[in-house]
Amino acid sequence: MKVFMTSEPSGHCVPDGLKQNFYFLLNDNNNVLRRSQKKKAKYIDDCGAWDKKASSNTHTYLINNGMKLTYIEKSNGQYYKNKKKGETVLFPQPAEDTIITFRRYYSSLKADKTFKKRITNIIQCPESMNELLAIYEYIGRHPGQPQPHGNSKKCDQMYIRTSENTHNKIKKMVSTTAPREVYQELVLNGSQCAPRDLKQVQNAKYSESAKLHPDQRRKNAADDIQTLINLFQDSDFIQEILHTKGKPPSVILYFEEQLKDIAKFCSSTAPHPSVLGIDRTFNLGPCYVTTTVYHNTNLMRKGSDLRPASCLDPCSYIGTVYLQRTIGF
Repeated sequence: MKVFMTSEPSGHCVPDGLKQNFYFLLNDNNNVLRRSQKKKAKYIDDCGAWDKKASSNTHTYLINNGMKLTYIEKSNGQYYKNKKKGETVLFPQPAEDTIITFRRYYSSLKADKTFKKRITNIIQCPESMNELLAIYEYIGRHPGQPQPHGNSKKCDQMYIRTSENTHNKIKKMVSTTAPREVYQELVLNGSQCAPRDLKQVQNAKYSESAKLHPDQRRKNAADDIQTLINLFQDSDFIQEILHTKGKPPSVILYFEEQLKDIAKFCSSTAPHPSVLGIDRTFNLGPCYVTTTVYHNTNLMRKGSDLRPASCLDPCSYIGTVYLQRTIGF
């Protein structure tokens, strides 16, 4: 309590570096705002992965009667003094503007259970006090280099939680820039603000896109199929919807001009017959996409810069497209 009353915060986040039997008083306004929005508070540091299963929360109550601070207890919406010793409920009940409520969060490091963290913040206090503060206490000896997180058995990468500032930078940049470019720029700017890996930036891009288009996340296969059926009669590209018992529907897409081109350039009677290639793409979306590809020998383009200018290659065109939700035909 004395630290809260007499000391000034040293910043908004825990500084990097060794932390052993030490504490920091920080400005906690970001977490106060998150709690007001019904979001979880974020307590970020560079110590590594903390064990959530071994973590706990407690609340401590003090009453300010003008002369001194007295510990009290709260149960079923009522305040007690030494309830465990059998004392009765306080009468009259103290006014809420005289109550100071501390929340304490305890956790142990996954790599070494003897290294612990305790975070204390004020969640209720009189107007004369500053509730935008938090004390971060680190007790014990840190094992040294952070260890892998432990949730992924295939990854042995050292885990350090990404700072809130880096998260905010990523969210701002992915709205106008491709994830790979964002990752490369942040890494080049310095390791202090670098994301963990490219996947983290890609996940941020997905999350921000979902916020802009919330209806897309609520759609399912039935919604997609209904949309296709509605477009089927009026679209020149959707040619056939195949529905087999026990399987999700699949769709065949092409324009009539594409079929004519395939017959023209891939037949044995063509002057320079093209091979009809078939390829299935993965991770393109919720469906597997199988495409056919052929060469349009009437349209030539220059090949590699290392080849003579007279060496021209035919352009590749996409033919029919087959959409399916299962890997088999």
